[in-house]
Amino acid sequence: MKKLFSILAIIAISVQLFAWTPPSNVPTPTLPSNTNVRVVAANVQNYLDDFTASNRSCVDQEQFDKKTAKMANVFVYLQADIVALCEVQQDDNILSYLVDEMNNIVGDNRYEYVLDGTSCQTGTGGYVSIKCGYIYNTNKLTEGKQYSAYPSNNTFKNRMRIVPFTLRKNNERFILSLNHFQAKTSDSSGTQRKTQATQLINALKTNYGDPDILIVGDLNETTTEAAVASLISAGYAEQLVKYDEKAYSYTYYGDRQLIDHALANSSMAQQITGAYPFHINTTSNTAYSYSDHDCILVGINLGGTDIDEVTADATVPQRKLVYRNGQILIQVEDAFFDMMGRKVE
Repeated sequence: MKKLFSILAIIAISVQLFAWTPPSNVPTPTLPSNTNVRVVAANVQNYLDDFTASNRSCVDQEQFDKKTAKMANVFVYLQADIVALCEVQQDDNILSYLVDEMNNIVGDNRYEYVLDGTSCQTGTGGYVSIKCGYIYNTNKLTEGKQYSAYPSNNTFKNRMRIVPFTLRKNNERFILSLNHFQAKTSDSSGTQRKTQATQLINALKTNYGDPDILIVGDLNETTTEAAVASLISAGYAEQLVKYDEKAYSYTYYGDRQLIDHALANSSMAQQITGAYPFHINTTSNTAYSYSDHDCILVGINLGGTDIDEVTADATVPQRKLVYRNGQILIQVEDAFFDMMGRKVE
């Protein structure tokens, strides 16, 4: 009997470690049941696998693997259908690490990243170029032809991206514009950010296959500053303050700021079911945090798809414990994992 209790105790502890949850001081945003697309937007603070780069966030493979695992757990926990990332290394392979980790957690190959044809470039002082990138759930969505909102500018053509996504369930589509505007450290007057906003507004006037447009990303400004204010004046309403008037995504010397945004035009705003920051980085500690920005979660009811079917499809598969070849394993659909979450072939 004592042996049985010991085994059960080990199982309980292992399952708790495998099923990631945030710390108690970080509330989980909740979205209504009619949500059929969940977008997570995140500045991941120089996610580079070049450990000699002057702007690296990780100094070796061990740190990189830990950061990858932290991000993957957060994005899967939030049940992301699309992950829109700022500050990732400018090459086509960097997101493969994150995709592999996310797929390992859910137990299948549902996640894939959008190829963009970029390659790693190192500039003055060992600075490695960064870009914006997309990961999405291929079981639920298809991607359309991608565009740059600022193709004439080498610095920003890969940091201002536009990709249409179509929901397989009902063939409804929307445009996801992902942007990383110039930081205040190198554009204190805001002139460059204002130019970027103008370029974005003009680019989005072009029809990319659907009039529903959602703008996300680190715009390095609050809603009252010139660049973001011009986007709002152009008809893109801030969804985060709509659902949480005290929303913030970044802290600067204790000052809470909303500089990561979710802006929707009128037809898109009618389909938003909620938009909230997830304070895993600004409120948490190094055991959980992976960046200096919080990610944001945006819910969409795209085209009014059947609620019950979509809700079931969007959940992480159920896990169960099995005994196989002398080991207690966790089964997720047709895949098996040991108690540390490693896949067992």
